Amino acid sequence: MERIGLCVAAALLAGCATTTTTAGYSAMVDKWLGQSETTLVRQWGPPARAYDAGGRRFVQYIESRNVSMPGVAPNYTATTVGSQSYITAAGGMDAWVANVSCQTNFEIDQGKIVAVRFRGNGCRS
Repeated sequence: MERIGLCVAAALLAGCATTTTTAGYSAMVDKWLGQSETTLVRQWGPPARAYDAGGRRFVQYIESRNVSMPGVAPNYTATTVGSQSYITAAGGMDAWVANVSCQTNFEIDQGKIVAVRFRGNGCRS
């Protein structure tokens, strides 16, 4: 019973963290290829990190948040034996918090985005 609760919680977390898949996120960030760094900063804001190497510029955006999952109440069963009643709890799960994050890296050459890479469990669109 506890495993079912964990599976349900994992499915709920996935539903909260995503609206589609990483393929959707990939398609969204790939649209930035060929765009200017200025346009990127106007849309996404200042990057968390930026560095230059080999004549190229690399900028990184980081999103990180905690997702709270409510607990699941146990099932209660009442049993009466003679004049005594007993209540037994089974299953249930404590509330928990999971971190959801996404790092998106843009490679820029001569002011234009030439590559995009991302990683993390929160890179969903």
